[in-house]
Parts: sequence; C-alpha cells; structure tokens
Amino acid sequence: MLKNRRLAHPFLSTVFYSGLITTILFSAACSQSEEEKLRAELERAQIAAEVVKQAQKAQANSSAHPYNIEVAQSSKNQATIALGGSVIPKTELTIRAQAPGRVVYIAGEEGYAVSAGETIVDLDEKSLLAQRRAAIAGLQRARAQLNNAYIQLDQNIISDGVNSRGGMGMPSMFDYFVTKNVGDAMGAGDSGYDRYASISSSRAAVEQAKSGVMEAESRIDQIEAMFRDKQAIAPEDAIILEKMIELGDAVQPGQALLRIGDTSSLQVVIDVPSRLMRGLSEGMLLPISLNSTSETVDGEIVVIFPSADVKRNTVRIKIALPNDTKATPGMYVTVSVPDNSREKVVAISVPGEAVVWRGSQASVYVVNTSGKAELRMIRTGSEGNGRISVLSGLSEGDRIVTTPDTHLRSGMMIQTSTIPVQSRLQPRAKYLTQSTV
Repeated sequence: MLKNRRLAHPFLSTVFYSGLITTILFSAACSQSEEEKLRAELERAQIAAEVVKQAQKAQANSSAHPYNIEVAQSSKNQATIALGGSVIPKTELTIRAQAPGRVVYIAGEEGYAVSAGETIVDLDEKSLLAQRRAAIAGLQRARAQLNNAYIQLDQNIISDGVNSRGGMGMPSMFDYFVTKNVGDAMGAGDSGYDRYASISSSRAAVEQAKSGVMEAESRIDQIEAMFRDKQAIAPEDAIILEKMIELGDAVQPGQALLRIGDTSSLQVVIDVPSRLMRGLSEGMLLPISLNSTSETVDGEIVVIFPSADVKRNTVRIKIALPNDTKATPGMYVTVSVPDNSREKVVAISVPGEAVVWRGSQASVYVVNTSGKAELRMIRTGSEGNGRISVLSGLSEGDRIVTTPDTHLRSGMMIQTSTIPVQSRLQPRAKYLTQSTV
C-alpha cells in the first residue's frame, strides 16, 4: 500500500526524500562545524598552556637575584712561601728619664694621642730646687774666694814685700831696713826671689779661685738642664704604645718611661731567608694577609737591610702597608714571598671578595646547572693582586658568585643574564594577542 501511495502521490514522495536529504546534509554540516569548534578549542587550550608556561618562567626569573658571576679558569702562578711577620709603626721612640726624681705627671694611658712639643711625663722638682740653692751658695763662696785672691795679689805687687815678713811698727821697720840688708850682705837671703815667689803664689791662688767659680757656675748650668730634662717632651705627633711607669714612681737617669710611635704609617717587618732575596727589590709589591681580619692587602718593600743575620742566615726587610689598612702595631701577619727556585704551579684563583670565611673555613658560592646557588668549601693557597688561589674544592668551568652578600643562601635562584624577563616574553605575548582576536 505504501508503494502504491508513493506511486499515487509523487509529489509527497519528492518532498519526503528532499527533506531526508536536507536532514542528512544538515547533520553533516553540523558535524563539520563541531569539528572546527573542537579544533579551535584545542588550539586555544594549547595557547593557554603556553601562556601558563611562560608565566611560570617569568615568575621563576623574577625571584632570581642578580649577582656577578665568574667562570673558574686555571692558570700558572708563581710559587710562593708564606713568612710570618709583625706590624710596627714607621717611627718608634723610647722616652727615658734624663734626671732623677719622682713621677708627678703622665699625659695618658696606652693609646693616648700626644702632639709634638707636649709634656708627656714630669718629675718632682723639690730635690732639684734644693740642689740649685746649694749650687748658688757654692758659686757665691767661690766668687768670694776669687775676690780675696785678687786682693792678696794686688797687695803683694804694690807693697813690695813690706808686710811679707809680718810684724808692725818699729819691729817691722827694723826687719826691713836692718835684717834684710844684713841678710843680703851675708848672702843669707834673696829678697827679689822671695817677692817673685810671693806674687806667683798669689797669682796661683787667683787662678784656683777662678776655677772654683767656673765649677760652681757649671754646677748651676747642670741643675738648670736637669730642670729642663725633668719634663719628657713628645718630639712628634704620636701614640703612647706602652707605659712603663706609674704616678709616684722614683726614676733614675736612663730609665725607660714610655714607648711612643707614629701609627698613622704602619710597616711590616719580616726576616727573609737569603736564598729568596734574589727575587726581591725595593718598590716591589707583596701580598700581606692580616690574620686578625682575614683581609689581604698589597704592601710595598721600602727597606732591605744591607746585612744578613749570621746565625739565622736571613735578611730583614720592611714593607709599607696602605694607609687605610685596619691593623695595629704588634699584629701578626703572613707575607707571601715569591720562590724563583720552584716551578710555577697550576691553580684556580678566585677574587678575594668571592670567598666567604666562617672562622678559618673558606667557602664560595657556585651556581649549579639549575641556576641555584650552592655553598662549596674550598682550601685556599697563596694570595696576591686581590685574588686567592684555590688548592681544592673547585673545578675549571665552575660558575662562581664573585659578589656574595649576607642575603645569599644555598638553593637561591641566581640571575645570570642581564636581559629583562619582559623583553623575552614580548614576542610570544604579541602572537597570542593576534591569535585570540
């Protein structure tokens, strides 16, 4: 019947098949549209994943810290020998007592800064005052004796020997006119010789009295000098390095009172074996390690002693320290002296500021393959020109952080590139913007 109906109604049959074909075509069209939508969604998902990936990289890079990096390289270095030395002031003086007395004044304690011309030690002057009074009395006595000698000499010259025989009045006149003439006639005396002897004796007494006056004046001059010497005066600007006395101490001439020095200019003194002197000359720079601060500075050789120590077979040299060196007299230091008798050694060196000291243990921060800081212990060798040789703990090619600070820790990301993160992401961001329009 249906067949008959299809034959009976051809128009309906045509409409039916046309609708079926349209439905099939519409279904096919819908399937194609869904597939395109899926493709578009997949592409958008891929783009979103790329965006998330780039964001994660940007976040990681933004948490990285910028530090200077140096790649470890080996080089041949001059073989050196470490010699111990001590820091001394450029000028050092020991102040000694020039006069006896009791200490009544001291400028200050160790470390006190004194100026040139300043009184740093003073002694009691009571004993000196007593000595000066006694010396003045002695001078007056000597001058009186000299005056008396002059009078005696004048008397002997003018009187012509009248009073030389003593007596007075007629007995004296009798002795002069009778006894003298009779004695001369009999050859029992020589009046001219006696007069000469009397005058010579008076002149000798005058000279002796003059000597007594000069001796008394010299004694006064000596006491005046002792008055000046009772005060110890600083010859230059200096620091009191050591005090050997206390207030109230009795001192004697030659006794050490204070030791002062100019600490504005410091030097290092070391004794160098004679075999190493061939490689040293004045003006040469040597690395000096300050054991108290773990700091290394370059010092210039300023003095090479002309003679060697016979017993130790060493030569003493003095090395000037830079003015800003944080050192004090008496500090122990280590000086690296080149040894030309040994072959150069191959070693890795790092900047001095790259080494992190924790007590006596040296370490450096190394950037690993993940870009993170890693603290690595090393064994150091000689130092020079601001660098420290590494005997063990590093390999050639290691990336070393040369500017570590207190914020750097192991595991921290290290930024090794100076290109900004935004500039690296800008091309991708532009592409994503165009793709999503």
